[in-house]
Amino acid sequence: MLRLNEDEMEKLWSTKQLGDHCPEALIRTVWLNNTMHFGWRARDEHRRVLLGDLEVRREEGGEKSEYIFWHTARGSKTRSGSKEFGPKRYFNPRIYATGTDRCPVKFFKSYLARWPTDMGKPDDPLYLAVMKKPQTEVWFKKQPLGIHSLGKFMKTMAAAAKLEGKCTNHSARRTIITTLRHENVNPVDISQLSGQKS
Repeated sequence: MLRLNEDEMEKLWSTKQLGDHCPEALIRTVWLNNTMHFGWRARDEHRRVLLGDLEVRREEGGEKSEYIFWHTARGSKTRSGSKEFGPKRYFNPRIYATGTDRCPVKFFKSYLARWPTDMGKPDDPLYLAVMKKPQTEVWFKKQPLGIHSLGKFMKTMAAAAKLEGKCTNHSARRTIITTLRHENVNPVDISQLSGQKS
């Protein structure tokens, strides 16, 4: 299974598989950021997350003052769910604003701005179905994104960008775990982020 390198990530951007120019690219960008920063599993954890499990917060001062805070886990095959992180997990994962064109907080806020006006409650699913040819500023439907559509994100992007090798949603998760290992991040911190047992 392919682990994405910098050139392959750049190719996803340059071929417009990622970005905020269309609904498909925007939701895939949010998905990729959540995978790369929170360590969520391919379909499993992504499908369970509710909008209220995340919130945009602001720190006092500094360039990177905004961040996405993940405070409630819904569970996966190794994480228990439906509760705020407690003593067993000693940090709450965050995605910080970067102030760049590819800022993950910017894309998350852009994604929410494209939702139907009567949605946005804490118990709404995080990923909504995509409108193929939106005629207004609303790009997403009032229904959850299908699990099969969610499960094909990376495969679809890799084919369009002509990446070589087998590429699945798990490739993104594998990329961040391997990157953290190469940066000599404490293995305990990596397992806390990824939900791995060891």
